[in-house]
Amino acid sequence: MAHDAGASSSRPFLTTTASRAGASCRAAKHQSLLSQACPSSRSVGPAALRHLHVAPVRQAHTNAFVPPHVDCAPALGPEGATVPLAPYDAAPLAGSAPAHTTHLVVVPLQPRAPDQWPSHLAAASPLYAELESRCRAGGSLAGCEHDDVATADAGMVDPPLRAWDPTASRFSRAPPRAEQELYQLRLYRAGRIAVLPPLSLDSLDSQPLPQRIEDAFAASRLQTAKQRRDDAADIFVCAHGARDCRCGVAGAEVIESLIGDIVAQREQVRVEGGATKRVRVWAISHVGGHKWAANAIVQPHGDWYGNLRRFDSPLLLRSALAPATSFHDVQDRRERLVHWSRWRGRLGLSDQETYDKRDEWGGGGVQTASFAPRARVAPAPLDSAASQVPAGSAVTPQAAADVESASGSGKDQLQLHFVSWEGESFAVSAVAGETLKDVAKRHGLPSIEATCGGVCECATCHAYIAAPTGAQDATSARDRFALDAAPPDEVLGAAAVPSDAELDMLEYAIGRLGSSRLCCQVPVSAALAKWMQDHGGRIVLPRF
Repeated sequence: MAHDAGASSSRPFLTTTASRAGASCRAAKHQSLLSQACPSSRSVGPAALRHLHVAPVRQAHTNAFVPPHVDCAPALGPEGATVPLAPYDAAPLAGSAPAHTTHLVVVPLQPRAPDQWPSHLAAASPLYAELESRCRAGGSLAGCEHDDVATADAGMVDPPLRAWDPTASRFSRAPPRAEQELYQLRLYRAGRIAVLPPLSLDSLDSQPLPQRIEDAFAASRLQTAKQRRDDAADIFVCAHGARDCRCGVAGAEVIESLIGDIVAQREQVRVEGGATKRVRVWAISHVGGHKWAANAIVQPHGDWYGNLRRFDSPLLLRSALAPATSFHDVQDRRERLVHWSRWRGRLGLSDQETYDKRDEWGGGGVQTASFAPRARVAPAPLDSAASQVPAGSAVTPQAAADVESASGSGKDQLQLHFVSWEGESFAVSAVAGETLKDVAKRHGLPSIEATCGGVCECATCHAYIAAPTGAQDATSARDRFALDAAPPDEVLGAAAVPSDAELDMLEYAIGRLGSSRLCCQVPVSAALAKWMQDHGGRIVLPRF
C-alpha cells in the first residue's frame, strides 16, 4: 500500500490500500537484523540482503492491519478502544536500529487479500523463502534483509492467485513454482533511490543480484538540498498485524494520519504556490522492534523512528520533506528537521555514531512543524493571551486574562531562573499565571521546542525543576542540582502533582528523571519565584 503525495489528493484512503500488499529489504553493514534466527555476520558486499517481512492489509471493519484471527487487545489502552499515548515499552530508542547501509524494498506485483497474510511470508511465498535462505549466514546474500509493502490492486491479477493461510506456521513452506511470483525492487542508500525491474524465481539468477544493485545505484542521482523536480521521499510504516498486533493497530493509525497530512500539505502548496517533493506512504512488514510500535523508516534519508502515534505524523512528514542529505544544506535542515524524540537511528551508523548524532543534534532549534517557509513576524503581544489559550494547556482563560492585566499594568512581574545543561544561567521576567513554556519561548531559551503548541502532546518542552545539591565545585547542571528529586509540593501548589496526561507524555521525554515536568503544564507563581530566590531552585533545561 502506498499513498503518493504526487497523485491526486482526492484519492480515498481505503480504496488505495484495502487490496494492496508488498515487501522490502535492507542490506546489512555488519550484522543481521534476524538476531534470533541468524548469527551476526559481516555482509559480503555493500548491497548484500538479509531478512523478509510481511504487511497484512488494513481491514475495513477495524482500524488496523490485522487478520481476523489475531487479538488486538494487547495493542489497545486500558479502555480497550484506542492506542495508548505512552510507549508500549519504555526501553530507549536511540541505537535500536540495525547498522545497515542499503535498504531494498521488494514490491510484489501479485498482492493478496488482507485475511491471507501469514506472520512469516516465507511460509507462503516460494520466492520469498528462497531469498531468505540465501540471506542466512553462508548464503550468497549473507547479511541481507527484506520487507513487504503494498502495490497494484488485486483485481488486476490474472489468473487469480492461490490463497494463503494466515495461520500458517513459520516453518511451513509452499510448493516451489506453485505460481509465477513477480517482485519489483526499490533501492535506497545515502540519499539515493533506484529501481530494478521485476524479478521472479526463474529469473533470480539471470544476473548476479549484488551487481545489478550496484549498477542501479551507479546510474541514480544523489538528492541534495538543491531540490529538483524528480526528488521524492518514501515513508515506510510497519503495519504487520499478523506478526504483532501492536504494529497493525498503531501502524494503521499513523498511516491514516500521515495520508491526511500529505493531502493537507499538498493543498497548502497549491494555494500558496511553490514546489515540494513527492512523499509516498507505504505499509510495510516487520522491521524489528515490535515493542516500539509504531515504527517507520523515512527514505532515502535512512532514518528509523519508533513509538510513533498519530500526533507524530506532522513531524514525520516534515522530516521526509527535509533534504535527504547535507549536501548544499547551508541551513542544516537535514538534521534539524529530524524527529529526534522518536529517532531510533540511521542506515550506515554504528551504535556509537548514533549516540553521537543524537547528542549533537537532538536538542534542535526547530520550533514548529511547518511545511513551507513563512515570513518572520514579531511575537504576538501578551494582551492577546486570553483569546489564544490552546486546548490542553495548564493555563485557564481566567489565568490568561490575569496575564493580560498584569502585563499591561506592570504588576505581578516575577523573576525566574533557568539553567542550561551546560551550566549557563538565564534570569528572565515572567508573569504569574502564564506557563513556564510561555516564558521560555518568549525569551528564546534553548531546548524548549513545544512543537505541539503547548497542549501536552509532544514532550518537547521537558525540563527539570530542581533544588541545588550544594556541591561547591560543580559546573555542570547535572552535578549542581538534584535532578532525581521533585521540588517540595508547596513550590508548585496545585500543579505539584502531574496530571495523567502529563505523566503519559513524560514517558516520551528523553532523560526523564524525578524532577522532570512539561513546561506547558506548570504555571508561574509567586511561590515558585520565591523558592528560586530564597533556596536557589532552578529550572534546568535538558541536554536534548
